[in-house]
Amino acid sequence: MNKLLALILVLLLTFSTMMGCKPKKTNVDELRYDPTAVNTSMTGRVEVWWGPMDYMKTPLENAIIAFNKKFPNVEVVPKYQLHSDYYETLNLAYMNNTAPDVIRMDHVLLQSLGESKRVVDLNKLTDKKVETMEKDKFLPASWEGVSIADHLYGLPFDTNTTLLMYNSVICEEVFGEGYVPPRTYEELVAHSKAVYEYEKEGKKPYKGLIMAIDAKASEHDIYVLNGWLSRYGATIMNEDRSQATLDTPEAIEAMQKLVDMVEAGACEHIGYAPTLENEFLYNGTVAFIEMGSWVYDTIKMLDVNKDGESDIKIAPMPSLKEGIPGYATLGLFGLGITNQCKPENVPAAYEFIKFLATDYNAHLEYAKSTNTMPSLIAGQSDPYYSEGENAEYWQAFKLQLQASLPRPGTMLWPEITRELKTMERMLMTGRYSVATVLQNTTKTINEIIEEMKA
Repeated sequence: MNKLLALILVLLLTFSTMMGCKPKKTNVDELRYDPTAVNTSMTGRVEVWWGPMDYMKTPLENAIIAFNKKFPNVEVVPKYQLHSDYYETLNLAYMNNTAPDVIRMDHVLLQSLGESKRVVDLNKLTDKKVETMEKDKFLPASWEGVSIADHLYGLPFDTNTTLLMYNSVICEEVFGEGYVPPRTYEELVAHSKAVYEYEKEGKKPYKGLIMAIDAKASEHDIYVLNGWLSRYGATIMNEDRSQATLDTPEAIEAMQKLVDMVEAGACEHIGYAPTLENEFLYNGTVAFIEMGSWVYDTIKMLDVNKDGESDIKIAPMPSLKEGIPGYATLGLFGLGITNQCKPENVPAAYEFIKFLATDYNAHLEYAKSTNTMPSLIAGQSDPYYSEGENAEYWQAFKLQLQASLPRPGTMLWPEITRELKTMERMLMTGRYSVATVLQNTTKTINEIIEEMKA
């Protein structure tokens, strides 16, 4: 009898499988989580890929300890990655089905991963409850940097922007005491050209403005390019990322002005760090550059003339066109959940990125350790940024942050970046008209977009 029952059971299981009754595996994209009903007894294992620098480890490890006081049954496992090939390593992990649960990623790449459905749409996951609960806690531009339309591909974390940094010793030597940095395009050209042409002991020892154009492996050139276009009311793409907008009169004017500066001998385009930063900060031979607070420690400690005070000063971005602020590019890293996170671990992954993004101490410790600024609005008033000997420095960055715009992240951002770099090289050769180059670049990018849609 037992053998007969066993045979019947096997036959029933076989039949149900053949009829498509096999238990359906839960897809992360189909999962829903209610963040208003948090279970602090939840379990899970969350693997986190983190930044490359040693000083970035301690804030994460401290955050894990604090998180586990609230969620003691969740195991958080940090995996530290090299900055140079982080994105490539992640893409390989996706291919091998070994991607982590949580990533900290530059916002344009996070948006790219989101549009290609490789990171979880948090609005879909929480039926938009995350937006209702969390959006107002963050700087509006930082929230924009991790979302596209109604899709939210992560939570904002550390943010940054650039200012016009200038070598005060060079400028006072060339222009005299009481030097005031440029506030308009015309002043920027005149001041920079004067520095390039300044002679000392029969030589021209200084450079005026240098810009990170054609930065090879780095994307800092696109960072600078986005800010430059914004100061003319131009954009790389339209708001919904459906078309490139580099063929507009505003964009053509912006790039024509940059080419004019180069041809006038008032600007030099040069690849990004370390040579660019080192020449500016250590050699003390460059007058003007757009840089961010990530070099703050270097600036604070720098004392070229051994007089107890850094030669490098800061000023707002000059307004290059009347009626348009001196915009800079918003730098932002966000926290996302990959689509390879096991469904049973998604709630724990969500609660962990929410903790990093919204817990005041965890958020601020990381920002301070990396010389960046918090995306949390409350963090902008932290005494670290508003009091003490460095308050004036941080106040300038906070003001510039209000006039900063993110790059337009999209699934095609890597391909768009490639075309933008080609555009830069073509413009700087001087062999093509600005309008022709921008029209061709716009056409190429739009063809890439249309091909993807097809």
